[in-house]
Order: sequence, then structure tokens, then C-alpha cells
Amino acid sequence: QLTDSRSGMNIWAEKFDRKLENIFALQSEISRQIAGKLKAQISPKEAANLDKIPTSSISAYDDYLKARASLTSLWVKLEVLTKAAELLQSATTADPEFVDAWALLSTIHSVQTLRVPAREESTPVKAAFAASALQTLRTAQKLNPHHVSTYRAEGYYQMLVGSDYVAAARSIDQAIMIVPNDTDNLVLLGIAYQRMGQLDKSTLTFERAYQLDKANPSSVGFLRGAYNDEGNYEALIQLYQEQLNLNPQRNDYALRLKYCQFLIDGKLESFKAYETALSALELTEQCDASAWKRGRMVVAMLNGQFEAYAEGWRERWEAHYRGHGNFVCPLQINAEADHAAMLIERGNTDEARIIVKRSLAGIKLPINPNAGCSFDVDMMQPKLAKLNGKPEQARVDFEMALTKLNAKADDFKKFMEKEILLQTASLVAPDRAYALYRDIQLDPIRMVDFQTVCANPWTYPGLVANADFQAEVRKDGRFVDFLTAYGFLPKV
Repeated sequence: QLTDSRSGMNIWAEKFDRKLENIFALQSEISRQIAGKLKAQISPKEAANLDKIPTSSISAYDDYLKARASLTSLWVKLEVLTKAAELLQSATTADPEFVDAWALLSTIHSVQTLRVPAREESTPVKAAFAASALQTLRTAQKLNPHHVSTYRAEGYYQMLVGSDYVAAARSIDQAIMIVPNDTDNLVLLGIAYQRMGQLDKSTLTFERAYQLDKANPSSVGFLRGAYNDEGNYEALIQLYQEQLNLNPQRNDYALRLKYCQFLIDGKLESFKAYETALSALELTEQCDASAWKRGRMVVAMLNGQFEAYAEGWRERWEAHYRGHGNFVCPLQINAEADHAAMLIERGNTDEARIIVKRSLAGIKLPINPNAGCSFDVDMMQPKLAKLNGKPEQARVDFEMALTKLNAKADDFKKFMEKEILLQTASLVAPDRAYALYRDIQLDPIRMVDFQTVCANPWTYPGLVANADFQAEVRKDGRFVDFLTAYGFLPKV
């Protein structure tokens, strides 16, 4: 059946009853009938593509489809990728000319390099996956260098193995020229643009992917992340409302809607409405529980319920740490350091020392260059030095980190590092916090803005206590009642 999604009218329907061995001929026949019904003009090249058979082996095609279905994101578990590779090895054995299977096998091996834990003994394993990715890519290129699957495999290899985002974007763009409506390729292109610092292009590409497939978790997730990084809370509200309409069981979207409204208007009553929704939320199987858990942590901190916050913190960040295998996650180290600082403030120095010791060891592990939350560990040194009882060294490390940061070209990770240094300034160099905050507001992408500082005041205590920032809050007016009610802004 072919239905007009705007009107709900049925345009065309037909029943097909054929033998299984004619499956590819059936696909071609259906495509031609739909094109005829839509009065679409099919070029000779397109007609030839419709009649092309990807493989003569039904079993190979079945294995290929099963493997393709398992690659739902870049963060698929290693055991799932291993099973997919086995299926594709079976497919390429059954049909050595099956270019789609060779290209997907290369893609799987490229993703496997991302998922291997970074233990010293695992390094040969990662190198073996990289070599296999290249070898199978070469096979696909020999069979058909201009096939859409080959271009896509090239994009994955250049991005995940070579960390060459420009080359990756070129290859993925070639694939999109052949199949313009491939959501997965568009998401991958958006990631490449993001890594290159072309943030406007990245957001536009994620928006295009979302409009094509609003049920695709990757297109929804990456667009949500792009809007969040830009501080575009109005667009986030529209996105969450649309997703909630499509899936009313996603109660977490209703919760996120209320929080975005609070970020926009800064009203105490908006936060209270969010708090009420949080306490009444009934999680369904479809919900992302992280929104609920993080919300509980926010409310606990504002209400001075540190133990409730700490319980949520441990659960959230331990899961994040496990997700990285044995790579260092600087974002995780930063969260640990912030938690240790709050423990010290409350007199629990013993637990704080344990966390700092773990962080100092963890920061020496290798970094996963393809993880979005990984950045230059030098940005973490000042905070750890301060927590390790070396305040003078911490200040020196802060100035060195700031100088190093300012010398870097603008890119996605630099903007993330600026946010980390702003948090660090609140602890190590509060006199530098406001100037750094103002500098961040001039960047094309701001990982922290006026709204997020006001909504998370305990994260930036030195900044929130700054007289210039408080004057800015009073002039703006939105968060005055909220910050005053929770003791972060003196009453006038």
C-alpha cells in the first residue's frame, strides 16, 4: 500500500504472490509500479539500478540483512558487532561478489575499533580490526568503487580509523548523492561536520535526517544534542512536543519540555512545575530514565539533599564510565573531581581522597578520539591539583591550560574544553571565571550559556558569586526569584 501521509488517502495498493527465488525481480516490479502510479520519470540509469540483483544467494542476502539490522549506532556492543561480522563472513563466502556485504563488513570492523577497550593487551586486537576494515574496504572498492555501500564504508573507515573527518564527509556525501534519503548516512555526515567545527552544517544535516525519519533514534538523538549545544531551547521544545505526539508513552519528553520552558523563562514557578512533574512521573518501558534520574539529582542539590544527589551521581557516572571500556573519559574525570570538591566542602575528605586518587590514575589512560565526551586531559590538571592539596600548582596549571586552549583552532571539542575550564575557574581561579564566561558567549557554539549557569548554580559557584554576573542576572530578570529562593543570589 502507498498512502499520502498528509491526507491519509490511499494512493495505490496491490497484492504480490511470487516464489521466493524471484525476490529481487519482485522488488524491481514493485518499484516500477509505484513509479508509474506516481507518474515519475525513470531514467535509463535508474531503470538499470532497479533491475540490478545485489546477490544471487538468498542465504547471503538474509545474513546481510540481519547484520545490517544490528548496526543501529556507533555504540553497538562489541559482542553484537562480532555476531554481525560472522554473518557477513558467511554472506561473502556464499557470494564473493556481494559488494554490499563486503562494504558492511568493513563498516562493522571500523566500528569494532571504536568499541575495543584500551588495555595494553587489547592494542593488537584494535590494530587487527583496523587492518580488517581496510582489507574488506579494498575488496568492496575493487568490486564497485562507486557503489553507495562502498562510499559509506569509506566514510566509516576515514572517520573511525583514520580520524580524517574531511575525507569522511567527502565519501559520505558521495553516498548521499546516490541515495539522498538515507537517514543513517545523513546522521554520519552531520557527525563529520560537527567534528570539523562546521556546526551550522551539522545541525542542518541532522534536521534533514530527522525530517526524513522522525522515528529514527539516531536522528532524534543527534538533533536533540545539536539544539542543546546551541542553546536553542525553543527548537528543543518543538522537537520534544512532536516526539511526544508521535509516542505518548515517552513521558520523559514531557519532563524535558518543562525543563526547557524553565530554561527559557527562568521563572521559579516554571521550575516548581518541572519539580512537580518529576515527582509524578510514571516511567514507561519506552522512557529514557536518564532524564528522570538527572532531574532528581538537580532537585536534590537545590534542596540541600546531598545524599540523595550522591546516590544518583554514583549510578549515573559509573554507567558512563563502563560505557567507555578502559579508555579515559575526561568528562567522567571532571564529574568525579566536582563530586570530590563537594565532599570536601561537607567535610567528607576520606571519600574525596579515594575519588581523587582514582581520577589521577584514570587520567593516564588512553583517550578514545571518537568519543564525543573526550577532550584534552590538560584541561583537567588544575582541578585535580587543587583537590590533591596543591593550590599554587593548580593556579599555574590553570593559566597554562587557558593559554593552550586559546591557541587552538575553533572546533567542537575546544568549546567543550572551555566549559570545563569555566567550571575549573570557579574552584581554582574564581577571579578569572566571569571573563572566561563572557568569552564563551562570543563563540559560535556555547556549551554553557546564561540559562545553564543560572539553572545549575552549584556547578559554577565562583561565577554565580561574582558581582558582575549577579548584576547581569538582575538586569536580565528571569532567574532572580529562582536564584534568590535557593540562596544563590542575595535579597535586595
